[in-house]
Amino acid sequence: MGYYSNEQVTFSLKISYAIGPIFYILNMTEIYVWMYASIQFALVVLFAHILYNLVRSNRSI
Repeated sequence: MGYYSNEQVTFSLKISYAIGPIFYILNMTEIYVWMYASIQFALVVLFAHILYNLVRSNRSI
């Protein structure tokens, strides 16, 4: 390994401080997107089941 100057070290620290929080936020939003999608899917299935039973019970033969 060679010798790194102070400018190179400070530049790499600036880049890591800038990129680190961005990837952290992207990772957290990915988790929240999956949670939101799972809850939304469960609600759609629940309401479809309820509405199907209501429509089926209101049929006149």
